[in-house]
Amino acid sequence: MKRDLAALADREHDLAIVGGGIHGVCAAYEAASRGLSVALVERGDFGSGTSFQSLRVIHGGIRYLQHGDLRRTIESLREQHALLRIAPHLVEPLPTALPTRGAGLRSRPVLAAGLFAFEALRALVPGPRDPARRPARSRLVSRDGLLAFAPGQRTDGVTGAAIWTDAQAWSSERLLLAFLRSAVDAGALVANHAPVEAYLRAGDRVVGVRARDAETGDAVEIRARWVLNCAGPWTDALAAALGRPAPEQIFPLSKALNLVVRRTPPPVALALEGPAGFVDRDAVLRAGSRLLFAVPWRGLTLLGTKHVPWSGDPDAFAIGEDDVAGLLADVNRAWPGAALRRDEVIGVFGGMLPRRRGTRADEEVQLEKAETLVDHRTTDGIDGVLSLVAVKWTTARGVAQAAIDAIVRRLGRGGPSRTRERPLAGGEIDDYASWIERSRAVPAVSQVPATSRLHVMRGHGTRFEAVLGLAQHDVALGDRLVPAWPTIGAELVHAARHEMALHLDDALLRRTDLYLASPLPRGALERAATLVGDELGWNDARREAELARAGKALRRFTRA
Repeated sequence: MKRDLAALADREHDLAIVGGGIHGVCAAYEAASRGLSVALVERGDFGSGTSFQSLRVIHGGIRYLQHGDLRRTIESLREQHALLRIAPHLVEPLPTALPTRGAGLRSRPVLAAGLFAFEALRALVPGPRDPARRPARSRLVSRDGLLAFAPGQRTDGVTGAAIWTDAQAWSSERLLLAFLRSAVDAGALVANHAPVEAYLRAGDRVVGVRARDAETGDAVEIRARWVLNCAGPWTDALAAALGRPAPEQIFPLSKALNLVVRRTPPPVALALEGPAGFVDRDAVLRAGSRLLFAVPWRGLTLLGTKHVPWSGDPDAFAIGEDDVAGLLADVNRAWPGAALRRDEVIGVFGGMLPRRRGTRADEEVQLEKAETLVDHRTTDGIDGVLSLVAVKWTTARGVAQAAIDAIVRRLGRGGPSRTRERPLAGGEIDDYASWIERSRAVPAVSQVPATSRLHVMRGHGTRFEAVLGLAQHDVALGDRLVPAWPTIGAELVHAARHEMALHLDDALLRRTDLYLASPLPRGALERAATLVGDELGWNDARREAELARAGKALRRFTRA
């Protein structure tokens, strides 16, 4: 992928997309794969906003059975299975356990019936072809079986657990990049670090956007027949840029918080019954308490998600120590035996999500459950622009498909959607286990330690040789930057050369996972800056500035 803002400005596109989070990137892939000419610009780095901050769980929709919402359960299962199918190197099954108790909604008979209904709905949805990516059937286990998963969990009234299979992103950053790479392969033109400043207008119609290249300061006009606003928390600010006062805020926001903990993870994801008085209406079942989750991930444990009412300028968003302490306290009340400490927290994922309209900032958070596609011709008399507001990583591809369906109808052109079945870039794998075995015999692999080879294969799928091949030409690029973490220098070089990483923090946080080797030693940071800087032509002053910028980004993640 090459960043070329001039190319974005040299013709009229069918569609300009504002926002390079998961929904914008999926929309770009969907539109380009259907034959539309697409330009996408992102104010920061791709996926650097809320998309980076998730719990990495790809939900199958079992929570919606609580409300009898079969349509949304099937939709979630369909999209979960699609991700397991089109990106098998990046998405894998995740067993999840919920304690059973008493004679009410969380009793063994009620949950057994719920699991039966869930499996019946799953059978209606085409599953992954790869046996290693097919979710295992739901089941009940005894009280002792639950405690084997999570010693020290609250046991008052617990009779066992219901276990179902969700899915998990091995790397949500690499998954977003796989969608982006697929969009570019299909013809989309994309650019990061290019904030949109205004809409281009012809009377009461939007005919494009004006962006500012954050690297050069130059203004760029991108003309398009339609504009799709996928700016996430910045959606309202862009709606206001239409020049007429919006009738109301499209959606108020909430603060969502997840923690990364250096703690041996449980063998399954655990649904923890949180403290009374904080009811999550999206929980699987509701009985005076909300559910938190302890999720095994990459040898670490993810904790979340805590939702807090929030309002204000998205640019001023921040997670504080009181937020971190609050979530730790909630988890420790739900799982006393865990006795989690602040010094075990190596990272904090915190983002903004839309909460339901009509709720005040001091009310209990209720997330908006369904996507909204706003046609600004209806809301404020401006044609040519739509705003997409959505919540779930799981359903981003399907939501994007629906949005592009609307664009296709308005344009009167565009082919059918095939993104649910077509493998993403790097995902052309029919049998993951066999592919791994075959790939180990590729010559480019031999120069790199075994765990790092597998790490690169997981992150890049069938395109791994483009990364590992760099170590054939320069053996030092096969070395790890941190001895205890598998990321190698070739990944950083590839990020700068082929993945549009313009800054050191782009490479550390959103092209590689080196940020998880926390705290990152100064020597590793300097080595990373040299590798990226040599590719991008940095002088000493720029390299020092990038080290300072990356250090600030890493401190925000660790809150250290």
